[in-house]
Amino acid sequence: MSTQVNPVAADSIDAGDVGVAGSAASHTPDSGLGEATVPRRSLTAVKPATKPRTAAAQASPTAIVPRPQLLKLVEQTGRFATVTGRTDLVQRLVATRARLQDPNVRVVVVGEFKQGKSKLINALVNAPVCPIDDDIATSVPTAVGYGEQPGAWVMTRPEGADQTRGKPQPGAPVVRNVVDLDQLADYVSEKGNPGNERHIVAAEVALPRELLKDGLRLVDSPGVGNLDSTQALATLSALSTADAVLLVSDASQEYTDPEVQLLKHAMRICPNVAAVLAKTDLYPEWRSIQHIDQGHLKQIGDLPIFAVSSDLRLLAAQQQDRELNSESGFPALVTHLRRDVVERAELLGARSAVHDMSFAVEQMTVTVRTELNAILHPEDTPRMIAQLEDAKQKADDFRSVSARWQVALADGMADLISDMEHDLRDRLRRVQREAEESIDDGDPGPIWDQITEWIDQRVAAAISETFVWTEERSTWLVEEIAELFLADERELPVIEVSSVDGLLDPVDELPDFEEGHLGAVEKIYIGVRGSRSRCWQGCW
Repeated sequence: MSTQVNPVAADSIDAGDVGVAGSAASHTPDSGLGEATVPRRSLTAVKPATKPRTAAAQASPTAIVPRPQLLKLVEQTGRFATVTGRTDLVQRLVATRARLQDPNVRVVVVGEFKQGKSKLINALVNAPVCPIDDDIATSVPTAVGYGEQPGAWVMTRPEGADQTRGKPQPGAPVVRNVVDLDQLADYVSEKGNPGNERHIVAAEVALPRELLKDGLRLVDSPGVGNLDSTQALATLSALSTADAVLLVSDASQEYTDPEVQLLKHAMRICPNVAAVLAKTDLYPEWRSIQHIDQGHLKQIGDLPIFAVSSDLRLLAAQQQDRELNSESGFPALVTHLRRDVVERAELLGARSAVHDMSFAVEQMTVTVRTELNAILHPEDTPRMIAQLEDAKQKADDFRSVSARWQVALADGMADLISDMEHDLRDRLRRVQREAEESIDDGDPGPIWDQITEWIDQRVAAAISETFVWTEERSTWLVEEIAELFLADERELPVIEVSSVDGLLDPVDELPDFEEGHLGAVEKIYIGVRGSRSRCWQGCW
């Protein structure tokens, strides 16, 4: 399978979103096809993931300020903070700038084996970056993001570092190695890397695609098999850090129980979940399946579903066919990724940056206002000092271990750990009872392999349920502690705390110490002084 990507190829369809699939020779310039070509019937058939934006949201400054301008404003605010001597604000604004410069939006693509996850990503970026074949299954998470030049990397743990039973431990260092893009399948697929014998943690791919330029990162996750599989545990862990999730299921049948359970768990962990019905070109009755799946989704929550055909999308890109691209269903999915995923994450990031800058400006305003007040009303200095001492005492009390939030956090974490252990112990005991009953009912020898497989699945399912419950409980605890912070919020008095000019009487500087040997006068003086000290000691 060739995965060559033309480094200078222009994106072809979806208004410059993606490039043409295939080798370097198959890439053609941008033709301007895109979201505007989506037929009205395609848009109305898909339920929007979020409510329409209000006029206030559309007029929000953070929704229209470009990222370069935000970066410029952050840097200007940082320079002002440096001039005022507020190093704490400078550090906070440095972190704000780092967040703006790294605006990655992670979209994790999940689903059972052979449902079309890898081909979906290939069709979105129009390049065969994720290995696909009848006998190839993804075994390592692969993130596809933006890069000026195509490239691929794999993250591995060295075989000699922190090994137990021949396998590197999670705490071992991770090494990032460059690999050829056309050899990526040898590292991330079960066929090329059986049992992950290369100890690969993850893989990354960079492509020059407009769809990815705003920070979108598509993560191709290994198939979960079903929610009872051990692979599902790693997938659930990845969902907790994802900005959005796409669950892919083909149009051969309606959702299975494991897929419904995976959707429920994803909604409890990730704030933005959508469903994708793949391979519509292979199953003529895909509309009936979509209707049935929509019924399942209504019972779970307000989730959009996108019916797509990756093969039609790739063919449309190769032939530069607008109608075929619209028929593939991908324009609606691209619109969802742009509007409901990337723009939402961009808006949240912009609001966070504006909040940090507003806080810094307010703090610097307090400093300038205080200096001006001290010049105009020097008689208020003692009162401001008293207010500062009171605020300092309250701040010390807030940091003490006896503060309400400290006590609530300690008690909450203790309860969380205890309840988590109790929940998992109770689930495992139920598995144990059912296993013992099965063994007591007959001779377990002939079906021992089935029993062990069943136990593995049930234990993995129990751990998955406990993981999701713990994630929800920890989120609730964070919100409780945040409310305590707001309840005990204190305002500092308007006083310049970085300078004490004019508050203390001037003190003369100490004279410099002259290095060198002692003169004769100094030696006589020291000797007489030492004799007097010994005389006084003898008298006492």
